[in-house]
Amino acid sequence: MVNFKTDKYWLNIGIGSFNTFKYSGGLHESIDINLVQKNTLYKVQYQYNDELKILSSKLPIENLHSFNILMGKQFVSNDDLYIRLAGGLGVFTGNLRGERILKKTTGWFSQTTYDDEKITTLSIPLEAELALVPIKYAQLALNVFGNVNLKRPLYGLAIKVGVGKIK
Repeated sequence: MVNFKTDKYWLNIGIGSFNTFKYSGGLHESIDINLVQKNTLYKVQYQYNDELKILSSKLPIENLHSFNILMGKQFVSNDDLYIRLAGGLGVFTGNLRGERILKKTTGWFSQTTYDDEKITTLSIPLEAELALVPIKYAQLALNVFGNVNLKRPLYGLAIKVGVGKIK
C-alpha cells in the first residue's frame, strides 16, 4: 500500500541515445512512474527506440518499443545525490529490418529495401541512475540502461527530468 506521507513518487521523462550489437543505434525516449518505499524502488516504464538514419540507404528503419516493470534499490549519497539500480521484466516489440533484399536502386541516393520482421518477445531491462535532486519536487538524472532480449539487445545513455515527491 502506498503511504503518501512517507513514500516517494515521481514521473520521469527521458531522452538519449541507444545502440544495438548488430546495427548502429538512434534516438531513445522514455517515460516512467517511480515509487520508493524504504529505499526499495518500483518502476513502471515505457521506452521507444528509433533507429536514426539520415539519408539512409537501408530501409525500413527499425523502431523498438519496451514496456517494463522494474524493481531495485535507491542509495542516498547525500541529501541531493541519489544512486538507483533496477532490473525487471518487460515486453519488447517493434519492427526489425530483415536480411532478405526486396529492392535495390542505384545512383547517388541509392537505397536497399529489405523485408521487415515484426517482433514481440520477453526482455530483461536493466538500469543504473545517478540523480541530482536540488529541490524536493524535481530531479535531473543521468541514466545508463540496457535491454536483454532474444531479438535485438540494446544499451544506451539518457538524461531524465523528474517531477514529484522525490525527497
